[in-house]
Amino acid sequence: MARQASGTTVRSRRLGRELRRLREAANVSVERASEVLRCSVQTIYRQENGAVSVRLKDANDLLALYRVTDDATREAVLELAKTTTQQGWWRPYGDVVPRWLQVYIGLEGDTTEIKDYHSAVVPGLLQTRDYASAVIRTDWLAGEEEVAKRLDLRADRQARVLGTN
Repeated sequence: MARQASGTTVRSRRLGRELRRLREAANVSVERASEVLRCSVQTIYRQENGAVSVRLKDANDLLALYRVTDDATREAVLELAKTTTQQGWWRPYGDVVPRWLQVYIGLEGDTTEIKDYHSAVVPGLLQTRDYASAVIRTDWLAGEEEVAKRLDLRADRQARVLGTN
């Protein structure tokens, strides 16, 4: 099952790297992993590169094949497998968020640090609602409903990125 092109990018890649590390540590070939999951070798490569999601059942089967017994590692891998198949929180804004921006919003949600510089305008995540409204109205030929939806999206992003987590 192909995952969405955005939103889960960081987690999918993190999960893939961890699965590859565990496979290599267990000295298991890609061919053997593909036999256990009953899929193609290419699917294993795509999972390990974060290009496709890993079903929870498949993650469990791989952990068993790789003889992973450490509870913390198992729990972390399984939690990543659960979250990589979830749709991004911004899906309701899909009509006002271009596809290319969805990738960045997904990355933004998993980041630990953001560095941003603007010489002429306050960075988007730091804008007040009124300021953002003025900026959006200068850049977009949009009706009131679309402007309101863009403002709501910005407020949601601010809460998620600048919130207590």
